[in-house]
Amino acid sequence: MKKFLADGMLRGLLRWLRFLGFDTLEYQSPEKEDKETDTYRQRYFLTTSPTHFRNWKEDKKILIPFEKIPDQLNYLNRKLNIFVHIKFLSRCSICNEAIISVKKGNNIDELPEISREILINFINA
Repeated sequence: MKKFLADGMLRGLLRWLRFLGFDTLEYQSPEKEDKETDTYRQRYFLTTSPTHFRNWKEDKKILIPFEKIPDQLNYLNRKLNIFVHIKFLSRCSICNEAIISVKKGNNIDELPEISREILINFINA
């Protein structure tokens, strides 16, 4: 499964990639982050900035030339054929953790009463 590192201008795309099941981190500041770590090396760097694209030392990098998320996703699919690897809703779109099913009894006290009554399956990130 492909992993991504998206710059701050691609937050919408980042969320959608997570919805689709891709492990995607946000890259906030080239000056503050260590680009040499294995966490970054194993990921495709996605950016809208030609400067960031040129300065990225790793080979796995893609310059996204579109503003709208559907166009960005289609472009990424043309480059990496990502649509065949979709695992919809298998990652949290906020924290990027894998989503796992949990039994109803594990944390039932933490749920609102209406949820305890009507829901059968639960997930946790």
